[in-house]
Amino acid sequence: APINEGGAGANIINMSLGATFARDPNDGSAHLMAALSRATSHARQRGVLVIAAAGNEGVDMDHAQHVVSIPAQSVGVVSIAATAPVGFAVGATNFSSAASYTNFGQTLVSFSAPGGDSMLPGNALCTFARLPSGSITSPCWVFDLIISPGAGTNTYFFAAGTSMASPAAAGVAALIWGKYGPMTPDQL
Repeated sequence: APINEGGAGANIINMSLGATFARDPNDGSAHLMAALSRATSHARQRGVLVIAAAGNEGVDMDHAQHVVSIPAQSVGVVSIAATAPVGFAVGATNFSSAASYTNFGQTLVSFSAPGGDSMLPGNALCTFARLPSGSITSPCWVFDLIISPGAGTNTYFFAAGTSMASPAAAGVAALIWGKYGPMTPDQL
């Protein structure tokens, strides 16, 4: 909601969270799905772009109609899958391949963004220069991951997941908003 209505005044919300599970009319999951859709639909109607991680189970959502991924499939949500190189430290240049774990399918995914992956085989070591000085040596596959801030630790670590891809997409949306000014979620 807008600040003048007691809200935080957000234009873009990132949801690096989720659950992928089988639809079961007897377990109450329909109530959870409906509640999340009411919340995301309300935000969208208020002019907020809601972005969510697609999920990390590797499910082809076009061919798994009995499975749901929330909040990625909630009403009004832009769902983000993950991409990753395999072998960046040893010369790979394809950064648009789907990450090994990302949920996928046209019925789920709106966009993809860098999410990292650890699929490079072996534990060969690679060294990269580290700014402002020095270098870092780790197994080469580590450099295919995403550098992420550690919650409450004031440090960074290497991670992978659609939860890494979703904030990258939200950041691009924020840059677009910043450059071109206020717009509807559909325009953004």
